[in-house]
Amino acid sequence: MEEELIAWLLIIVIGAINFTLRFVPIALIARFELPNWLKHALLYVPPAVLTAIITPALFFPGGAPTIAFDPPRLLAATFAVLVAWKTRSALWTVILGMVALWGLQALLS
Repeated sequence: MEEELIAWLLIIVIGAINFTLRFVPIALIARFELPNWLKHALLYVPPAVLTAIITPALFFPGGAPTIAFDPPRLLAATFAVLVAWKTRSALWTVILGMVALWGLQALLS
C-alpha cells in the first residue's frame, strides 16, 4: 500500500513540475507583444511538431527503417493530410487520422 501511495505522489509531483516548466514561460511571454515575424514563424510550430511525431511511426513502424509496404498506415496518412489541408486543424487531423488508421487496420488486417 505504501508503494502505491509513493507512486501516486511521484506522479502528482512530476506532473506539477512538468506543468510549471511549461506554463511559466508561456505566462511570462504573454505579457509582451511579440514581433510580427515571430508570430508568423510560430504558426509553423504545430505542423512541424506533428510531422516530427508522425513521420517515424509512418516510415519506421517497427522502430527501424524497413522496405515493407504498410497500406493501412499510408492510406490513413494520406487521409490525414487531406483532413489537415481542408480543416487546418491539428486536433481534427489527429482524431480523424487515427480513426482512419484503426478502421483500415481492422478492414485490411
